[in-house]
Amino acid sequence: TTVVITEDDLYQIMLSDISNSSNPFGVKTEGASYDDMRQFLITEVEKTPEKKIKIAGSRDASYEAVFQVLALSKARGWKPVLAYD
Repeated sequence: TTVVITEDDLYQIMLSDISNSSNPFGVKTEGASYDDMRQFLITEVEKTPEKKIKIAGSRDASYEAVFQVLALSKARGWKPVLAYD
Protein backbone atom coordinates (compact mmCIF):
# COMPACT_ATOMS: atom_id res chain seq x y z
CA THR A 1 0.00 0.00 0.00
CA THR A 2 1.32 3.43 -0.93
CA VAL A 3 0.19 6.81 0.38
CA VAL A 4 0.92 9.74 -1.91
CA ILE A 5 0.92 13.18 -0.31
CA THR A 6 0.21 15.95 -2.79
CA GLU A 7 1.66 19.45 -2.86
CA ASP A 8 -1.65 20.57 -1.32
CA ASP A 9 -1.20 18.15 1.62
CA LEU A 10 -3.97 15.88 0.41
CA TYR A 11 -3.66 12.10 0.49
CA GLN A 12 -4.09 9.56 -2.27
CA ILE A 13 -3.81 5.80 -1.78
CA MET A 14 -2.44 3.18 -4.16
CA LEU A 15 -3.59 -0.25 -3.02
CA SER A 16 -1.49 -3.40 -2.87
CA ASP A 17 -2.03 -6.10 -5.47
CA ILE A 18 -3.83 -8.35 -2.97
CA SER A 19 -6.50 -5.78 -2.20
CA ASN A 20 -9.85 -6.19 -3.85
CA SER A 21 -11.34 -3.07 -2.30
CA SER A 22 -12.96 -0.22 -4.15
CA ASN A 23 -10.64 2.74 -3.69
CA PRO A 24 -12.27 6.14 -3.15
CA PHE A 25 -8.84 7.75 -2.55
CA GLY A 26 -6.97 6.63 -5.70
CA VAL A 27 -4.36 8.69 -7.51
CA LYS A 28 -6.91 9.73 -10.12
CA THR A 29 -8.73 11.74 -7.45
CA GLU A 30 -7.67 15.13 -6.09
CA GLY A 31 -7.00 13.50 -2.75
CA ALA A 32 -8.58 13.60 0.67
CA SER A 33 -7.79 14.95 4.10
CA TYR A 34 -5.91 12.83 6.61
CA ASP A 35 -9.03 12.37 8.73
CA ASP A 36 -11.10 11.29 5.74
CA MET A 37 -8.68 8.62 4.53
CA ARG A 38 -7.20 7.40 7.85
CA GLN A 39 -9.54 4.48 8.59
CA PHE A 40 -9.46 3.26 4.98
CA LEU A 41 -5.65 3.29 5.08
CA ILE A 42 -5.58 1.33 8.34
CA THR A 43 -7.92 -1.30 6.92
CA GLU A 44 -5.89 -1.69 3.73
CA VAL A 45 -2.41 -1.85 5.30
CA GLU A 46 -3.55 -4.32 7.92
CA LYS A 47 -4.92 -6.67 5.24
CA THR A 48 -1.34 -7.40 4.24
CA PRO A 49 0.77 -9.80 6.31
CA GLU A 50 3.89 -7.59 6.02
CA LYS A 51 2.11 -4.39 7.09
CA LYS A 52 4.40 -2.38 4.82
CA ILE A 53 3.50 1.13 3.73
CA LYS A 54 5.30 3.34 1.26
CA ILE A 55 4.94 7.05 1.94
CA ALA A 56 5.55 9.08 -1.21
CA GLY A 57 5.17 12.81 -1.40
CA SER A 58 5.66 15.89 -3.39
CA ARG A 59 8.66 18.02 -2.40
CA ASP A 60 6.10 20.74 -1.69
CA ALA A 61 4.12 18.64 0.81
CA SER A 62 4.43 19.83 4.39
CA TYR A 63 6.41 17.90 6.96
CA GLU A 64 3.30 17.72 9.11
CA ALA A 65 1.39 15.86 6.38
CA VAL A 66 4.19 13.30 6.07
CA PHE A 67 4.70 12.91 9.81
CA GLN A 68 1.00 12.23 10.40
CA VAL A 69 1.34 9.05 8.34
CA LEU A 70 4.69 8.19 9.96
CA ALA A 71 3.19 8.58 13.44
CA LEU A 72 0.24 6.38 12.48
CA SER A 73 2.67 3.79 11.10
CA LYS A 74 4.67 3.73 14.31
CA ALA A 75 1.58 3.53 16.52
CA ARG A 76 0.21 0.58 14.52
CA GLY A 77 3.52 -1.29 14.18
CA TRP A 78 3.75 -0.94 10.40
CA LYS A 79 6.95 -0.89 8.36
CA PRO A 80 7.09 2.50 6.59
CA VAL A 81 9.38 3.38 3.69
CA LEU A 82 9.83 7.02 2.63
CA ALA A 83 10.13 8.27 -0.94
CA TYR A 84 9.61 11.68 -2.52
CA ASP A 85 9.60 13.29 -5.95
